[in-house]
Amino acid sequence: MNTKISCFATLLAISALGATSASASFTSLGVVDGLVINGSSADGAYIVGQYIDALGNPIAMRWDITAGAGLEDLGELATGSVWSDALAASGDGSVVVGASLIENPNKPNTDLMEAFIWEAGAMTGLGFLEVSNGNDLSVATAISADGTLVAGHSNVSNPGGGGEGKKVSEAFIWEAGVMTGLGFLAADGIDYHSEALAVSGDGSVVVGLASNTDPSDPTQSVDEAFLWAGGVMTGLGFLQVDTKDVRSEATGVSYDGSTVIGTSNVDHPDVPDTSVQQAFVWADGVMTGLGFLADSPGPYHSIATAVSADGSVVVGESKLITGPEAFVWTSESNEMRSLREVLEADLGVDLTGWTIDNPPVISSDGNTMIALATNPDGEVEAFVTYLPEPAGGIYAGIALLSWLGRRRAARSKRASTS
Repeated sequence: MNTKISCFATLLAISALGATSASASFTSLGVVDGLVINGSSADGAYIVGQYIDALGNPIAMRWDITAGAGLEDLGELATGSVWSDALAASGDGSVVVGASLIENPNKPNTDLMEAFIWEAGAMTGLGFLEVSNGNDLSVATAISADGTLVAGHSNVSNPGGGGEGKKVSEAFIWEAGVMTGLGFLAADGIDYHSEALAVSGDGSVVVGLASNTDPSDPTQSVDEAFLWAGGVMTGLGFLQVDTKDVRSEATGVSYDGSTVIGTSNVDHPDVPDTSVQQAFVWADGVMTGLGFLADSPGPYHSIATAVSADGSVVVGESKLITGPEAFVWTSESNEMRSLREVLEADLGVDLTGWTIDNPPVISSDGNTMIALATNPDGEVEAFVTYLPEPAGGIYAGIALLSWLGRRRAARSKRASTS
């Protein structure tokens, strides 16, 4: 069933980050069916993601929200079920990457998913790490600022065997027309799996998740955050190795690759033998938990979705008793705050009746913030906040991607790996 989503731009002229008052105007961007915002250009002028077209098909889109020209349908790769999704954009918004369904040449009436790159009006498939008899898959999830390096994951034959046709996911980079697998963390044959989720702006570092040996049980495997640089994939460890469900993943990285953010499981503060997710920041070899928005008795949950260009700001989602809330954490304050609180208390924005439960996409210069929120009438709208000049405070240098949108596409449309 299609969901009509009313999208508005909230244009907020704010004289300074710490201002106690602000003038605001609301400008409609129109009504878009099934809008998903996955990323933006560095200046926030372009957003990329997916919408439902007039025929009811989910299609990749790019939207210049400053020009008033409306959505740009990016199309799909080829024949087959009509579905595509734009997951990331280059710094200037001219290059977009994502995934599209194509017809399976080996199995009639079935589809494959293939990574794409879109540039100058043309969508081109990036191919696969390995072409087989029908279980091929690739997804492009991230791109460097200059648009020359793409990261993602693709199906390959299981290095550990597992029977004919057994496939696993392997992280890749694509550059100058060549797709290269990044390998795996595990080397003992327990499990092989890796996915690239983000790439640094300069293209030198790729981060994501990969299966590795469970630190508490060598017969089992767990997902672990990784950093790949200079041809070497390195596990980043966990916030807690003795929690019930050990796990971590890296979902974002600063421009130079020195700061990584993500999520790792820890013990529930109040319930024995139970694990909860906690956002983390990793720098100089140390993984540090960012905590939760809620105090006791919870709920306890936080996930980090993106990090600023200089690594000083982290955005994500946590939970309050009222439900999910977008959060902002800064290294200067070392405090996780509700985005709603920041907008109301620091910027003087009246958000009475609004719910902001999705992490935002924010431009690299800190002037533009874009997200989906629920308005007082219960409708989901896209809002855009413009700051009139580069802020020297908490939003400066931010270049964020919407992880929730990326993961939504990867999880809801991922082809089987078996």
